[in-house]
Amino acid sequence: MAEEWGRRTKALACAAVLAALLVLAVFLDLSYAPDPIPFRRVWDVICGNGTWADSLIVPMNAERVCIGAVVGSGLAVAGAAMQAMFRNPMASPYILGLSSGASLGAALGILFAVPFIPAVVSTPVLAFVFCLLTMFLVYGVSRIGGVTHTETLILTGIAVSSLMSAVVSFLTFISGDKMEDIVFWTMGSLSRADFGETAAVAIPAAAG
Repeated sequence: MAEEWGRRTKALACAAVLAALLVLAVFLDLSYAPDPIPFRRVWDVICGNGTWADSLIVPMNAERVCIGAVVGSGLAVAGAAMQAMFRNPMASPYILGLSSGASLGAALGILFAVPFIPAVVSTPVLAFVFCLLTMFLVYGVSRIGGVTHTETLILTGIAVSSLMSAVVSFLTFISGDKMEDIVFWTMGSLSRADFGETAAVAIPAAAG
């Protein structure tokens, strides 16, 4: 009983610390500007008290902060789910090659754009499709004698991830004027986010 209570107390303390860090990170990001905005001004904007900082925080920083929080929570849930599924703290979309597969799909979508399909649609769709294909590839290669061992799965994922990363690097090298788009997509950028994209990302993140 005492041991269980200790685990719960530790978990609550950890959650409280993480929540405090999240609030601090939000305030720091909202106050980001060429001339940093005081936290008091940020608080006034959050409370709805109009100040000169509205023109900086609402159209520039708030959208980036919101989608960053949603994307971060989705990545955390995905990582925790994979670790629980494979019962290994090393399991992650990066280790198993899923992230590299998605990057390959996005690079192909950016480099070989389909004229009648907007890039904003084709790129994420191809990233999702290649992510699924990579998952099936890793699972199929690591399955030996009808049995899939966690260690084999992780090692196969690392190998496939390296292969996919090499292909993405080659596509980036030959992409010419589209190199910037590929690099920014693979690195991740929230600079062009808006509240409409935040709502679109929030739905699958909440479902996960």
